[in-house]
Amino acid sequence: MSDQKNGNANEIDNVVQGPWSKSKRKVKVPNKEFLQRQENMEFAEELNQRIIVQMIHSMGENGIRVRDESFIRDLGLIIELIKGSIYRGMGIPHPTHAFFETLVDLSVDENKNIHAQIDLSIFDKIIECIKYFENLEFDDDPPEVS
Repeated sequence: MSDQKNGNANEIDNVVQGPWSKSKRKVKVPNKEFLQRQENMEFAEELNQRIIVQMIHSMGENGIRVRDESFIRDLGLIIELIKGSIYRGMGIPHPTHAFFETLVDLSVDENKNIHAQIDLSIFDKIIECIKYFENLEFDDDPPEVS
């Protein structure tokens, strides 16, 4: 802010008025790497959404009942799996990566072509685990302490 002093144009006060923070703590600003990762994640979310919307639209046009509860349930998993693939392509970790690596076997032929095959025995093991936990009976009452 500059004001003239005593009507003389040659004398200028350079005063910046506060209020100034009374805190001794410094504000931490996220680093560029964090901000870039956040921007990449937002991009991945938007790309994922566009892919899913286009997929649902194409499936609906081809007679798939996209409003069924079972389809919507399946879609929840599909959304996360696609997001995981996008994240991997961008170097961002995602929980589905371990799932992919456990479920899908990769092989490379003599021409260096990569082939993927789902290990269906994993599904059997997952179903066994689900049935096991469904059949467990839990006591709602905690044991008495003597």
